[in-house]
Amino acid sequence: MLNDNLEQQAKLIYDYWFTQFDFPDENGKPYCSSGGKMVWNEQLKRNIPENWKVAQLKDIFNVSGKPISRDDCQTDAYYTPIDVIPKRTITFAGGLSAAEANSSLQLYEENNILLGAMRVYFHRVCISAQSGITRTTTLVLKPKADEYLGYAYQVLNDDNSILYATQHSSGTQQPYIKWNDVLENYRFAMPSNPKLLYEYSKISEPLITKAKNCARETEQLRKLRDWLLPMLMNGQATISD
Repeated sequence: MLNDNLEQQAKLIYDYWFTQFDFPDENGKPYCSSGGKMVWNEQLKRNIPENWKVAQLKDIFNVSGKPISRDDCQTDAYYTPIDVIPKRTITFAGGLSAAEANSSLQLYEENNILLGAMRVYFHRVCISAQSGITRTTTLVLKPKADEYLGYAYQVLNDDNSILYATQHSSGTQQPYIKWNDVLENYRFAMPSNPKLLYEYSKISEPLITKAKNCARETEQLRKLRDWLLPMLMNGQATISD
């Protein structure tokens, strides 16, 4: 529940600033609501703030996943195939045993953004709280600037981005979104001056850090439960008053 609240806070500010364009202007007032100049953008078919630009996902992301064979996987690594990545959750920790990893594997690192590329409409978009292993049915992306992590996550997590990915997926039974020449071309409005992105990062970074810490603590408690419960069940351990 705590992570839900943290995600809602980060998303609310993102929506105000980058979707409704009510970011603080030079006087600290909401730009659009205070009469900030808006201009029609033909590419996006909408009004955007003056001096903003049209960007694409490839402008803010690099593909980061590194192929790895099963034999090279560390035995203590977490394995997170697409169905283990949570839906509509800002971050995650934990996963399956590396022994369950078989083929088409790739490494990811902490603060990589994982997107479930198969049946993308399930909206599996998360910032990883750990390093681990996933399959190639997951896109592993890294913001080109570390300080843009919170902003980049919100752009990719936006319902419009997921809708675009869904509409441009290939296949019928198991539709899959490709990055190269497809999802990387998704367009969105972005400030030409990075100052606003830095300001958003100052707000979102502590929220992301808290969410990751909470996810890691939850995983540690799960591991403790799984270790302790069998001993309680067979009488090897007892709970005293």
